[in-house]
Amino acid sequence: MRGYNSYDKKTLWVCLFQIGLMIAALKVSGGSAAAIFPLLAIGALIRNRAKGLLFTVILMIVATVGNQYFFPKNFTFAVAVRATLAFLAVAIMLQNAGQKTSLFVTPLAGILWYLVWACISSAQGWSPLVSYLKIILFTAIYFSYYSVANKAALSRQITIFEIRAIFLSMAIFFIFGSALLLPFPSIGMMNISDFYDPAQAMLGVSLFKGMTMHSQSLGPIVAGLATLLFADLIFSIKKWDPVYVVLLILSPYLIFKTSSRTAMGAFIGGIGTATWLFMRARGVGHRWKGKIMSLMTMIAVSISCAVLILPSTRQKVMAFMYKVQAVEANETLNFEELTVTRQGLVDQAMYNFYKKPIIGNGFQVSEEMVSQDRKTIASYLSAPIEKGVWVSAVLEEGGVVGFALFAGFLIFAFTLFIRRRAFIAASLLILLALANMGEFTFFSMSYTGGILWLFEFCAVVMDAQRETNSGGLWSPYVPGQYYV
Repeated sequence: MRGYNSYDKKTLWVCLFQIGLMIAALKVSGGSAAAIFPLLAIGALIRNRAKGLLFTVILMIVATVGNQYFFPKNFTFAVAVRATLAFLAVAIMLQNAGQKTSLFVTPLAGILWYLVWACISSAQGWSPLVSYLKIILFTAIYFSYYSVANKAALSRQITIFEIRAIFLSMAIFFIFGSALLLPFPSIGMMNISDFYDPAQAMLGVSLFKGMTMHSQSLGPIVAGLATLLFADLIFSIKKWDPVYVVLLILSPYLIFKTSSRTAMGAFIGGIGTATWLFMRARGVGHRWKGKIMSLMTMIAVSISCAVLILPSTRQKVMAFMYKVQAVEANETLNFEELTVTRQGLVDQAMYNFYKKPIIGNGFQVSEEMVSQDRKTIASYLSAPIEKGVWVSAVLEEGGVVGFALFAGFLIFAFTLFIRRRAFIAASLLILLALANMGEFTFFSMSYTGGILWLFEFCAVVMDAQRETNSGGLWSPYVPGQYYV
């Protein structure tokens, strides 16, 4: 035990200092300082340091989705991040060829079946070259996460206290850092150039982006961080850590400031899933379980009473749901009005799905790409799409077969996580699925999707380290029990 601290303080301060150092270097160089990322990765590989590899990946993703004011990005930045992640995926897989694989990580390898089908579907899709380049990009980044997570999960050189400190540095940066930007709207709020659709700027709602590049990123990111913090607190730490408590209190308010209904739903779903798994978990002390359940019940009852009894609270909730500045006191929720912003995308996706219901129209492409002329690789990799709800988007892209493979992967991974007591990872997987019910970012690895998948792999590492190195919460540690 380390007294009251549940994380390594030295590691936490070093990580925060390095994030600050990277901000300064990128500001001075206009983004070109990202060229150091490959050197950091190579250095960690040569020294066989799982902690260094894990933090290097986290640092790159933090910089990628970070607020442009603090993290200027140029061509060098984009190439350095993608090249480093691709290098790590290949290098670690070759380095660990034939070695053990953590059973906590293997459920996430199931996505390979969908990717294989995506290659087949994309051959006759709207833009095969765009699809194949995006498949390569997704695969390189996803399996760099996979390789680094597996190395950290199996490593005896890194402790759960250090892993927790590394993750906590990211949570402090995004959550506490964003809260510090609330008094500085010129940095923390969206401006017209940040909107994908300039007409959105006329809505007049609070679109707070904090330490990220867009409010639609901050909301899901904070929801993911909060779910991981909460699950780690109740399953692993099992006591009230003040840093965790402060970050968790700030999280719903920051999500509210982003006006992201999807993020708030994902936050509630992620926390709810962790609580449900906690209720079912065996071996947890009755006293600790009673404290958590009493707290969650009190919060739920308090919020329900405030909404039902206080008109001002009810109006604020309704305004948030409808994304307007104010509503009438007697306004009631209308499902059609709530979903109108995504209904058009869903209808279009289903229309395209019915054209090719079995094989689909190709990975991460849209119909207008058929006639577009692209001259550079960058224009292919960054070809933008917006598809809304993941269910209709996957049906459109991969047809019935693709949907069955992808949904099957999510169900299979969630089930295995629960069987192997990876409750943090299971909670994050549900959050991922819910976060993609409003904006389809599952495969956008260079933006919000990338950092949400990073959270998933961080959760896997924390579950693995807790269960294997500390003897587990529910059963004694058996050597070799968690490897294949």
